Amino acid sequence: MPNPGPVKVIDALKGTSYLAIEAALKTLQRHTPDVTRRTIAVIGDGGSTVVVLVGIEGQIGARVSPEAELSVTELERLTTARDRTPVQDSIQGSSFPAIRKGAEVFGQRVTDLSPYRIALMSEGGSLVVAFTDKDGAPGGRGSPGSRPGFEVEMSARDLTVKRSNFIR
Repeated sequence: MPNPGPVKVIDALKGTSYLAIEAALKTLQRHTPDVTRRTIAVIGDGGSTVVVLVGIEGQIGARVSPEAELSVTELERLTTARDRTPVQDSIQGSSFPAIRKGAEVFGQRVTDLSPYRIALMSEGGSLVVAFTDKDGAPGGRGSPGSRPGFEVEMSARDLTVKRSNFIR
């Protein structure tokens, strides 16, 4: 069997951040944002979670609960107060479609992604989205925690799912 090449981690985020991004995108759908051309930041703001999409077209953002689009003033306050407003996660928007596809496949088997850490990796001509227990030790492949891990391998070209399986 030929060696597919080294595994390279492209992006990683918490399952709770992924769920926050999905919720924010519903709130921001009137903008029809092209997330692939933006950076996505999940920010903690005084007990609330905020998702900010930053790109050359400017930035837009939404508060996750209660659901609300952020005004220009609120966005400016958040981005200028980064030292007081902790960024929980940040990923490149170009990673989001593959992570979303992996989450759709894994979501057919589990109902809650929040207890997982999600990593997008490239391996040869494939992308692999791995879901591992957020409380387990990070690094390496396999399932490092008490919850079963899961992998979804897809074509890097068109995100066609090649395989999906639980990992241990």
